[in-house]
Amino acid sequence: EILASGKSVLDKANAALNENVTTALKDIAASNPGGITLEVVCSAARSGDRLAGRLLNDAGGYIGLAVANLINFLNPPLVVLAGGVIAALRGVVDAWYTVTLSGARGRDATALRDALRGMGATAEASADPDAACQSARAAAQPGDRIVVLGSFHLVAPVLALQPWLPHYPLSPSREA
Repeated sequence: EILASGKSVLDKANAALNENVTTALKDIAASNPGGITLEVVCSAARSGDRLAGRLLNDAGGYIGLAVANLINFLNPPLVVLAGGVIAALRGVVDAWYTVTLSGARGRDATALRDALRGMGATAEASADPDAACQSARAAAQPGDRIVVLGSFHLVAPVLALQPWLPHYPLSPSREA
């Protein structure tokens, strides 16, 4: 909450307005005191504002670290992310490609896809990591960023499929 909430992002944005930082947020605050909202920060980040982008990147990093630690320590059957910062991803993530993972912690790709679509996101279900990567590559445009989100049971096979990585002996792992 202190590091990655919407309030935290806004507190950091407002604090930065008093520093010698070039940002479009200063113009917004000057014309509308109290006009800096999470939506405004997200919009500024999408427009290339470096401060806004750094604030959201930092918040996302803290959220990722927290979720990874939660999963490693507590092994929950499901993690649900919500709130202002996560909602902001709707305008940042263009498409989601879900993959079914087997095992106790696995989730069905179709159910994940449907949940994402229920939140207004564009999402496709794939049979395996290779199919998801092929679909994402086919849909990607120059400058797009593709994020692989999942456990090491998904990330290792996806990394092994990437032609731009050094080819270490990574074999796709399978959860028993």
